[in-house]
Amino acid sequence: MYETMARRLRGTLVAAVLLAGLVGIGAGPAGAAGTSWAPFGTQRAGRSGDLVVTLPFARAGKLVVEPTTSRIFAAGDDRIAVLTAAGAPVAVIDTMYGATEVTVGGGYVWVLLTNTSSIARIDPATLAVTRWSAGSLGPLQGLAYAGGRLWSTSAPAIGTGGSLVGLDPATGSFTSTANGFYGEGQLVASPSAPNLLVGAETGISAHELVRWNVSTGTPVEQAREREDGFIRGLAITADGTRLLTTSGSPYVLVERTLSTLALSGTTYPMSAYPVGVATSAARGGLIAAQSDAYYDDVDTWVYPTGAPTPVLTADLSGEQDLPSSDPADDAVDFTPDGSALVSMTYDSYGVTTQTRSTAALLHILPLVPSITSTGPVVVGTRGGASIVVSGKGLGTVASARIGGVAVPITSRSPLQLVLTAPALPAGLATTTVAAADGSTATAPYPTRVAALGPFKLGSRFIDAQYADILGRAPSASERALWDSRLANATAPAALPAGLVTDPALGRYRAPVIRLIYASNLTFSRLTVANWAAKYQSGTSLKAIADSFAASRYPGRPTANFIDDIHRNVLGRPATKAEISSWTAKFKAGTSRGQLIVTLSESASNKAATTNQVRATELYIGMLRRAPTVAESKAAGTTAARAQALLTGTTYAGRYPNG
Repeated sequence: MYETMARRLRGTLVAAVLLAGLVGIGAGPAGAAGTSWAPFGTQRAGRSGDLVVTLPFARAGKLVVEPTTSRIFAAGDDRIAVLTAAGAPVAVIDTMYGATEVTVGGGYVWVLLTNTSSIARIDPATLAVTRWSAGSLGPLQGLAYAGGRLWSTSAPAIGTGGSLVGLDPATGSFTSTANGFYGEGQLVASPSAPNLLVGAETGISAHELVRWNVSTGTPVEQAREREDGFIRGLAITADGTRLLTTSGSPYVLVERTLSTLALSGTTYPMSAYPVGVATSAARGGLIAAQSDAYYDDVDTWVYPTGAPTPVLTADLSGEQDLPSSDPADDAVDFTPDGSALVSMTYDSYGVTTQTRSTAALLHILPLVPSITSTGPVVVGTRGGASIVVSGKGLGTVASARIGGVAVPITSRSPLQLVLTAPALPAGLATTTVAAADGSTATAPYPTRVAALGPFKLGSRFIDAQYADILGRAPSASERALWDSRLANATAPAALPAGLVTDPALGRYRAPVIRLIYASNLTFSRLTVANWAAKYQSGTSLKAIADSFAASRYPGRPTANFIDDIHRNVLGRPATKAEISSWTAKFKAGTSRGQLIVTLSESASNKAATTNQVRATELYIGMLRRAPTVAESKAAGTTAARAQALLTGTTYAGRYPNG
């Protein structure tokens, strides 16, 4: 059977054909009833520096980046989503029943439609579709373009013997040749070896790898090897000399010579369980590998061809924040210029259980470094410097120079570098970073210099502020927040000032500090921390104040106690009426702590002591002592006070090694 939709159509016929197979770019996915997904093409920034794009389906198949248009063709749930290399939606090609396998060749995109044992051809520019049915030669699995033909595999069932099915698109005719497989298989070909086809058995733990020459249209077997593990991905290196396979333990990307299929001796490290591999000739030759990374925080690796040390790692499946989020099998490809890696992830549990509550995601991960900002240059009081470089694709950076002077890279991620120089060279003009393949990015050298007090590195500065003020380490999100703020020119003093002024962080500490002042007790950081923890865990302020009264004023006559607390809080003696009123309350059973709480937590006292409380937090945290009366009541903002302490010699003495 031969069905065709003409590639070159005119007028209303074009519209009729396209409307029959295409739906609007805002079309929602075919999820379960009540499912609410973001529209196709919705974009957001990923945590690995990738661009994350919502796809119009839940179950992800494979994808390719078509080399002439740079368009991305992603398969899933009987659809093909078409996007630009920048992740902008172009169209959804619908009614592609069973679309999972997708490949390129001969200037077209090819799709295997497993539900109908058909092969579809898509014009990458017009998106016109032509379909051929293999009929009784199906069911089909695997798809590759070699020797001017499309190739797939077929087997009625495991153990019945497989065949290699070929389609000649010039005539629409199919051929079938026994391939010696135990069942169906996976196929791969490459423009660098245009007449060679490689296949691997699927569904069995010890599979055969076979190389055929298909230049005549009749497959001729040239090599066969056995390999352990369930095959999940195949790729040929861009130079056409090596075959790469992903399968089971020991969970590495295995390299073989393409001519014999023998092991080359090179493996590329990754983690359990490998699911996909892609190659590119760009930028000196690249290899990408992916695993479902169930036990790891990394699921994507990029290597130079032949070099088993990755130049970039990333966690793309973590974007969905689901334990069942996985990279789709062999759904990874490079953009034609090698500037980005394109991949898909999906909720494998949601697909399996048919809840389909989460859309599959497309990830576009930059591989070429670009700089969006350099700075601030954070200078320690002892002459060191930490330079924060923000951008994309920075995980591939191998070296950095400032004004021509090489500087070490102390930390690296896809979004940020930290460069450390022993001292700031004079007269610098630019910051330049270079990836392993030589691609570079340059930005003006920052002019802003922010003082980190005694610290040379922003990370140590952040850790010290949380330890000093709150008595704990910052969380990962808190550290990332302040890393970003410092990188975007927030004054360092804003961190300690922010900790003591944050209502959420001060909710339990500020009342305790006011009670200590009201009770005229001695301050310490541990005293505040311990009583604030008890208050947070359920101890009432009255119970805390009762404890303070008992320890500070044991046996103090009632009238004197009432007068003392009024002087401590209000700065004046108690009136006769106040002494009489509180004496009566004490006789009726009110505790002494209640007087302290009543005066200390009054609205007027809270307002009057705001600056005093904040100053106290800074002093007991940073200098390990309470401020003097003059220091606690001195004019100026909290940030100004923090800056003065941060750059002072007393604070520097606590951190002699920066």
